[in-house]
Amino acid sequence: MSHTIKTSLLQYEKSIFKIELLEHENGNEFIQIEQIIDMPDQLPKSQTIKINPVALDDILKELVVYKEEIKNLKKQKFSTEIKKEIARRYLKGLDLTDLAIQFNCSENLIKEILQDQYIEIVSNKLSAFYFGRYERKKRKP
Repeated sequence: MSHTIKTSLLQYEKSIFKIELLEHENGNEFIQIEQIIDMPDQLPKSQTIKINPVALDDILKELVVYKEEIKNLKKQKFSTEIKKEIARRYLKGLDLTDLAIQFNCSENLIKEILQDQYIEIVSNKLSAFYFGRYERKKRKP
């Protein structure tokens, strides 16, 4: 039997992750991660993994590498022509949000594609000055 030292919950759309720091009967600590997947019209599924703290640093390093790989794979799903089209539309004045909607991806991915093409990301919102914050003086008749 083990006893809980600390518990954290991470909730997402279809999953809950329960992360616990536990102490075993013999005094050793370990981390337990339980994923509870909520499927419509089915009972929730649960998967559990126990991690020895000695392996934690190596596991975290590998997870960071995998995260970068996933990011690179998402960027690669766009052909060179599509990346050029994203850049062309951005330079014509479309903002990151609109491009993300048009190309069905995140704003961060659009930003990375533009930065890979050495395009500086700037705000395309008009300043208050442009909207006539300062009124023109009227001519005397």
